[in-house]
Amino acid sequence: MSGETMFEQYHYQVDGHACPQLYLRLLGLFAQQDLIPADIEGQQRDEVLTLSIVQPGIDRRRAEIIAEKMRMITTVRSVTLTEMVAVPA
Repeated sequence: MSGETMFEQYHYQVDGHACPQLYLRLLGLFAQQDLIPADIEGQQRDEVLTLSIVQPGIDRRRAEIIAEKMRMITTVRSVTLTEMVAVPA
C-alpha cells in the first residue's frame, strides 16, 4: 500500500436508558468533530434504547475516543465498537 492513509467505517452499538436526550447527546459527539454519521437506527424496548450508528471516514483512534465519550454519558449502559470496512482516503 503506497503509504496512503486508510480510513475505516465503524459501527457503534449503544444501549442506554430510554431518555429523550440520548440521541442528541450521542449525535453531538459526532457534530463536535464535524462528522455526519452515514446511518442511525434506534429502537426502544421498555426502559432500554438501543442505537446503531455507522460512521465512515475516521481512523481507529478517533473512533475509540468517540466510543469512550459515549461511555461517559450517564444514561449509556454499554457501547460496542466494531470496525466494518477500510476505504482508501
